[in-house]
Amino acid sequence: MSFFNENPNSIFENIKELLSLGATNRNHSFHTPIFSNITQKNNIESRIVVLRKFENNKLIFNTDFRSPKT
Repeated sequence: MSFFNENPNSIFENIKELLSLGATNRNHSFHTPIFSNITQKNNIESRIVVLRKFENNKLIFNTDFRSPKT
């Protein structure tokens, strides 16, 4: 899959397809993305999450209950 000759809408559609596949196929590389956020102290916190659903351009994912969430 080459994005170099595609327009932005086509690229976005490809990304949405990959996210949908990641949500339904546990062996897909998009199944366990990394989620990052910035804390109130301006530190970056990142964690691996499990993508459970992608619909209406929204990501639904699970995190490990032991990971910090600030």
